[in-house]
Amino acid sequence: MKLIRFVSLFALLIALFGAALVQAQDSESIEYNEPVEGEFTEDDFEFAYTFEGSEGDVIIARVDPVELFGDFDNSILILEDPNGDTVFDTTDAFSFGRSQAAAQLEEDGEYTLIVTREDGEDGESVGEYILEVVLAEELTLDEAVAGEANSEDRPQYYYVLSEDDFGLQYMRDGDFAATVTVNVISDEDTGAFDDVATLGGSEIEGGALYNLDADTLYVVTVGRGLFDIIFDEADTEFELMVIEAQ
Repeated sequence: MKLIRFVSLFALLIALFGAALVQAQDSESIEYNEPVEGEFTEDDFEFAYTFEGSEGDVIIARVDPVELFGDFDNSILILEDPNGDTVFDTTDAFSFGRSQAAAQLEEDGEYTLIVTREDGEDGESVGEYILEVVLAEELTLDEAVAGEANSEDRPQYYYVLSEDDFGLQYMRDGDFAATVTVNVISDEDTGAFDDVATLGGSEIEGGALYNLDADTLYVVTVGRGLFDIIFDEADTEFELMVIEAQ
């Protein structure tokens, strides 16, 4: 009887170790700001990626179809913290090809990002995609930050978390009339963020947004607007700076 119990316990440990090994082999390690490519097929539709995160990091995970008008749509992003708890899950968020979600990480460790599709095995979304986990750069009072934006690339991401009310100053020099959008994370469960202020237009080369609230995490994007139609590739250099509220 003791021998049977020992063999059963040993078999259970082997099964658990094997399952953990398969899970580790099935995940791909990625780095902040380094895009990777993947593909949904009829049979392969769920992929796991791991990355090292630190407490306080503000990250934006986004997946974009390689073919804009192809059959890659209804993608889902699920982020799990080092303890396996869900940080965000975009299953209930609107998606049409591209999916994105934002969060401020609460602890150091290895995070797992799962990319899948609506309806799983029964889903119809297929095609190649580009995945990137972006580490947003912090903007602080009276510290100018320079950057570049291109009309065909993803936006540049920044964040502000100020103890006092503040404003945001923007200047550009280039042919691309990038749009500056200030967003808040409106739903922590899905990681969705909504715009609260925008600054842009073909004739706008600079300006400022004022009276943004203290103690609120803002995600700032500089790039192509959601509904902008741009026929020719263009780029611009720009500068952002947090300024005192008026």
